[in-house]
Amino acid sequence: MKFSLGALLLVATSSTVIQGAYVAPTSNYDRCLTPSEAEDIKTAISNGVDVDLFPDKVFPDQSSYWEIEYHGTYKILKNTQDTINTQYLLYQCGLADMPFDETELAQFDSVFSVPYEGGLVVTATTQIPNIEILGRRDQISAFAVTENL
Repeated sequence: MKFSLGALLLVATSSTVIQGAYVAPTSNYDRCLTPSEAEDIKTAISNGVDVDLFPDKVFPDQSSYWEIEYHGTYKILKNTQDTINTQYLLYQCGLADMPFDETELAQFDSVFSVPYEGGLVVTATTQIPNIEILGRRDQISAFAVTENL
């Protein structure tokens, strides 16, 4: 009877872990996380799992004046040009908990969830093909030119 009870507990434990388990992404999310995905990620982090929501990383190989630092659920993009020198916090859309408090957030010039889903404004028709390549044409919300401003 001990063996059956032990086996039953083992099966029950295994199924609980499988149902709510964090599964690491193989590529960056192209959408916001669902509430259940966000909950699984929060649970994994609280259990000490090393979460990486940005497995596809970019680096400034053939460009200058910018750097990017990757952290588990967010990344920091820096414009390092002497006259600009700005920092942007980019966190995974769908995660409600920010990795910083109000004081720490003040160090960033802007904070965005990614992928950004707040609409895009284009200022020239030549920008549209690049937006289409990214699969974000439906995000275009306005066309602004100097004459319209």
